[in-house]
Amino acid sequence: MISRQQLTHSHNSTYKLALLPRLYGWISLRSRAIAASYAIRNIVSRSREYCNNFIELNVEDLLNEAQQRYKSDINSVAALKAALRDLGLEVKLEEQWKVLPEKKVRRSEEENPLKDKEDLFSKICDDIVLRICSHLDMMSLLNLCETCQRLSRICGDKSLWIHPDSGPYSPSLLHLRKIVGRFLNWKTSSLRIKGLLKNKSQSLSRALLELMSSRAPNLRSLTLDHHLIDANKIKITDFPDGFSKLAELRLRDSSVINALDKESYFKEMHLKFPALKVLDLACSTWVPNHSLLAICKLENLEELSLNGCYRIGECFVYTALATRFGFRNLRIIDLRGTFVGNPEMQCFGRLPQITKAYFGNIITSRPSLSEGDGKIEDRGIASLIDVESPSSLTHLSLQKTGLTDKMLQILAKKLPLVFLDVRDTNVTNEGIENFLTIKPQCKLLHST
Repeated sequence: MISRQQLTHSHNSTYKLALLPRLYGWISLRSRAIAASYAIRNIVSRSREYCNNFIELNVEDLLNEAQQRYKSDINSVAALKAALRDLGLEVKLEEQWKVLPEKKVRRSEEENPLKDKEDLFSKICDDIVLRICSHLDMMSLLNLCETCQRLSRICGDKSLWIHPDSGPYSPSLLHLRKIVGRFLNWKTSSLRIKGLLKNKSQSLSRALLELMSSRAPNLRSLTLDHHLIDANKIKITDFPDGFSKLAELRLRDSSVINALDKESYFKEMHLKFPALKVLDLACSTWVPNHSLLAICKLENLEELSLNGCYRIGECFVYTALATRFGFRNLRIIDLRGTFVGNPEMQCFGRLPQITKAYFGNIITSRPSLSEGDGKIEDRGIASLIDVESPSSLTHLSLQKTGLTDKMLQILAKKLPLVFLDVRDTNVTNEGIENFLTIKPQCKLLHST
């Protein structure tokens, strides 16, 4: 029988241990430390009874074999070492016996570091979280609403949805209905939504417009960029009556399909939007020239953008009638990227309240139905100068026109300009220097 005193000798000494085959069975069962210690104690105490069946092994050999055999489960080896240590035998393993890291044990809630962070977040008052959320865009708020009930409640605060803007994201109509139905409120004063222009199944619906009107009765600015509008489903007269308070309407880079050629889509627009001051149709290539006759009836219109509407300028008669009887309060007009030429420039240049006018023909090909040539030269530019009364024109763009040095000097003397764009014109360096001598405070954009 092996005594306990013999087992407490140095680990370098070799002992003959009467260990039964059940010792290997114990290792294979991968018992934990307490069970292993009890098993070895039981084996040693009964070694005299099974002395005829002992196996001679060095203690380190035993551990080495266990290490190689059960390195996929380090708990068994660790249990064996702990059991031998309980018996008083210290085993010093060699350096090449690198024990694999123990399996990760799931931490209790008391040891979970996330719990401390959650507790810290719960200590922040709602007002501070609301202030942080006020710096997020609309899509970030929508994603944050899905995290927990508290953030869903805070992100739904009315103060965060005064000026919702989807930014570069284009929500689907289904998603858009959820946004409008849940978050828009009586405090919402402006709304900007980018649509899915290329997807015909995502065309703007009348039901969505009515939902916007009912949920945001105080809406003053509506921007529907990159939207597809089917004229068979929605006409300008089909817009809800709740939009009568709108002061700004923007349909930039949008498209209207199935519109009648002989009738303007904007017919009777002045009845639906009597308070409209800003109309932005930039990059809406579908807008025909005769639409000016309907748009000019907006009595309170102060800003009109037709940038990129290349069909504007097709017929001089429509332009002449519109500027003669309408646009009485128009202050800002953007006609860059249109086919407006010298005759049309005379019409727009003599509007009574105009202060900012942006011209510039960047179209390389002539529209098929255009009557004019779309050229702007000194003759047309001279019409901006009213000899009877002083002009109020302060901002002027003549990019890619036939402007010359001579006309540039006349503009410097006759107009109260603070901004002038003469890029890609016939102006020389000498002409620019002479202009700046007369108008040193004017911001001049030139390409020379």
